[in-house]
Amino acid sequence: MLSWDNSGNNKAYQSKQVAFVYNPPSVYSYLLQEDKETAAKTGLFPAPGGPSGRVKRVYVDYYGVFKASPYPEVAKGFIRYLMEPKRYSEFLVATQGRYVPVYPKMQSDPFWTSKPQFAGLLAIGREGQPMSWEGRITPALGEVVSQSLLGKTAHEVLVNGVEPAAAAAKLQAEIVAIYRRMNEPV
Repeated sequence: MLSWDNSGNNKAYQSKQVAFVYNPPSVYSYLLQEDKETAAKTGLFPAPGGPSGRVKRVYVDYYGVFKASPYPEVAKGFIRYLMEPKRYSEFLVATQGRYVPVYPKMQSDPFWTSKPQFAGLLAIGREGQPMSWEGRITPALGEVVSQSLLGKTAHEVLVNGVEPAAAAAKLQAEIVAIYRRMNEPV
């Protein structure tokens, strides 16, 4: 299957229907809590390399405050509260590896060092590139991602037999249209 909702890969792995998934932290944190036997047999690794090498893709969550927020200082204070190192570390451990620490020193915490499975995940966190690389995350990129344009394009090529060059040209036009509509540089 080329595309499904974001829980599909988790369900497929957790029910032992597939041997590999791309999104291991959420799968592994579940296994640590609900299926320790499968967790012990599970590894977390960067995606395999291809002809052009290997890209360690990092997906990140962000905290932000809207410009129109009626209480921006309260919101910023809450973010500082959440990211205080001790509290943040407790959160990471409670999620059982769902998130990799953004503070490098936290990678030496026994929670991370006691599980060999985390070595590849920590390497991705240290060396990985966010999806926006070399650019930056913007509302237009958010729309491209939320519309699953890359996955839809792959589907067109692999399932519907559309020529790759034609599919890429259509994708390029869709992305440019989104960026222009949002007044972002193309």
